[in-house]
Amino acid sequence: MYTSGTTGRAKGAVLTHGNLTWVALNCVVDYDIVSTDVALMISPLFHVASLGMGALPVILKGATMVLEKGFEPGRALSQIERHRVTMLSGVPTTYQLMADHPNWASTDLSTLGKLTCGGSAVPARILDAYERRGLSFSQGYGMTEASPGATSLPPSMTRAKQGSVGLPHFFTEVRIVDEHGARAPRGTVGEIEVAGPNVFPGYHGLPAATADAFTADGWFRSGDLGRLDADGYLYISGRIKDMIISGGENIYPVELEQVLSEIDGVTGAAVIGVPDERWGEVPWAVVTVRDGASVDTDSLRAQLDGRIARYKLPKRVVIVDELPRTASGKVRKADLRARFGS
Repeated sequence: MYTSGTTGRAKGAVLTHGNLTWVALNCVVDYDIVSTDVALMISPLFHVASLGMGALPVILKGATMVLEKGFEPGRALSQIERHRVTMLSGVPTTYQLMADHPNWASTDLSTLGKLTCGGSAVPARILDAYERRGLSFSQGYGMTEASPGATSLPPSMTRAKQGSVGLPHFFTEVRIVDEHGARAPRGTVGEIEVAGPNVFPGYHGLPAATADAFTADGWFRSGDLGRLDADGYLYISGRIKDMIISGGENIYPVELEQVLSEIDGVTGAAVIGVPDERWGEVPWAVVTVRDGASVDTDSLRAQLDGRIARYKLPKRVVIVDELPRTASGKVRKADLRARFGS
C-alpha cells in the first residue's frame, strides 16, 4: 500500500498478512465490531484505512459490507437508510458534506451506532451537527506503515478530550521522543513513534528509507509531532516537515488549522510556512469557505486574535475554491507551498 506522499514522493509500504490481521483485531476490540453490523464503504479500498480498518475487520467478523464506487453525500445518506447501516468511516470533509446536504434532516439515521473519523480532528461544528442527531464519533490517528491504526478516541471521550486522537489501540504501543530519541515528558511535543504487530517491516525496494524509518530498538519513526497528556491521550501537532520556525519560535500548523476550522463559514484550512526576510518564515493560512458565507481575510484574522498567541497569527489568509487533497482526504501542503511559498 502506498503512503499518502503529502511531504514527498509516495513510498510502497509492505504490509504482511500478519500486519493486516492484527490491525483488524485492534478494530474488532476497540470498535466492538459484531457479525450483525452493516458497514457502508464510501472510501476507496486502495486507501489503507478503508481496507485495514474498514473492510477487513468486517470480513473477520462475518458482518455485511455495502461497497460504493465513490462518495456522493446524497447517495451515502440514502444507502444508510436503505441498508440500515450501522457503521461508517470517513474524514471530516465527508461528514461535513453529508451534514450540509438537503436530505440530512429527513434521512433515517437511527441504525448508525459506529462512526469513525481519521485524517484530522473533527471540528466542533461537525460534532455538534451529529450530536444533534444522537450520533458521536470514534476518532483516531494512524499511518500506512501501521496498517494504519495507531490510536483511537472512543465516543465517550470525544468532548472530555476534544482535539485528542485517543489512546493506543489494544495491540499497539505509542511513545513520544525528543530530538535525541529519549522519551519526552508528558505534555512535551516530540516525535511520535509506534510499535506493535501491525507495524510494517519496511518500504518496497527502499532499504535506506526502511533503515531510517526505525529506531535501534525497533520503533517506527512516524515523522509526526505530538504530545501525550497526563492521562496518556495523544494530541497531534503536525508533520515535522510542516513545522514553522518563525523568529526562533516553533509554530505547529495543526493548532492554527483547528482554530480556523471552528470559525463559522470555514469549510477547510491549511497552514504553511512561507519564507520571510525578517522572521525566516511566517505562517500563511489557506482556507475554503461555504457558499454564501460572509468571510474575508480581515475578519478571519480578527477572529483568531486572542485565541492563539500573536506570533502564531497567520501573516496572510488566502481564500481558495478548493484545497489540493490526496485520495484519502489529506491536504497536499507541498502543492500549497509550491503555489504560495515562493
